[in-house]
Order: sequence, then structure tokens, then C-alpha cells
Amino acid sequence: MGKRAVEHGQCRRALPSEWRDDSSGSDDRLLEFVPVVFTHGGPGSATDSADPLAEARHTCARSGAGGEALKIIEFTVDHFQVPLPAVLSDATHGEMTHFGLITVRIVDDQGCEGLGYTYTVHGIGASAIRALIRDDLGPFLLASNPDPLEDFWQSMWWRVHFVGRGGIGAFAMAAIDIALWDLQARSAGQPLWRFLGGSNRQVQAYA
Repeated sequence: MGKRAVEHGQCRRALPSEWRDDSSGSDDRLLEFVPVVFTHGGPGSATDSADPLAEARHTCARSGAGGEALKIIEFTVDHFQVPLPAVLSDATHGEMTHFGLITVRIVDDQGCEGLGYTYTVHGIGASAIRALIRDDLGPFLLASNPDPLEDFWQSMWWRVHFVGRGGIGAFAMAAIDIALWDLQARSAGQPLWRFLGGSNRQVQAYA
């Protein structure tokens, strides 16, 4: 994507200018959507001067050895439209000029944080995924004990079961699930690939 657009804690600062609304009123601009921050005290506004994920939170050490329950106290859901440096194409989706990127950033009661994401081709459905996280799954996360993570995944599954067992619901669940696993890995002081059992930094590529 050219720039480190979703590097932890730097989403807004690292966005290239073409991702942003230039207030020109042009409908064909690629916009950065305003992030929404939620805490147990209720929703609030996110601004660059009060970043909820300050640099000081990049590392942490959860004292989970004593069986203390994992408690998420804050989440931020962002929606970006990301222009691709080169147009991609396939037989199913045709030409792809940009992706819709939804990021979820969470903070627990000990200051540990995690980052998750999902994306859509052409940005189709991205706003709906963000709304589902913002209005339903995010508040559900704040009100729950998401540990063990596998049990919480099942809880999310049943929460959105009535409105669909795949599609937008699955995309929204994925972003939260990845953020929770990322938080657990950071808490353990390990990269996520190693926390999940990986042993080799290299991945074989094929075409």
C-alpha cells in the first residue's frame, strides 16, 4: 500500500493525503472516515490531540498468571478507503482500484492493546461492517469477558446469528477476533505468528 497505513497506533498520522477528504465536495475522492471511540463510560470522539492509543501503550505485560479475567475497556473502529498502487483484476471481481479497510483497536484494563482488521473489495459493505462493530459487537465486547477467546467467538457468532451466519457478520467478527489475539500476543511479549505456534519467520510463496 506504499505507506504503513495500518501500523499500530499510527493510522491517522500515516495516511497519505490522497486518502483524505480535501473538502472539495468531489464525490470521487477517497475519504478517511472519522474514527469512533467507545469506553465503558460511553461513546466519545477521537481527535489527533487525544489519541486513545498513545505510544506508551505499545508494550505491556498482563499479570494473567493469577487467573485474572481479561477485560476490554475501550475500542476504536475506523473505516478507510485504500487506493491500490496498481489496478488488480480477477474473473470474479473485475478491476479493483481500492479496498475498504476496517480496523479495530482495543485496550484492556491494564493498558495492553490489540489491533485487528478486515477489508472488502471496492469498499462494498465496509460501512455496514463498521456499523455492526460500532453498534453491536463492540459494545458487546465491552460488556463481556472475552477470555477464552474461542468461547467469545462463539458468543459473537450467536449474537449475530439471526441476521446472518456469514457475510458482513463474519467480517465484523474477524476484525474483533484478530484484535483480541493480537492483544494476547502482545501481552505475552511475542509476535502473533509465534504466539499461535509458528516456528519459522519465512513463508514459502507460490504462484
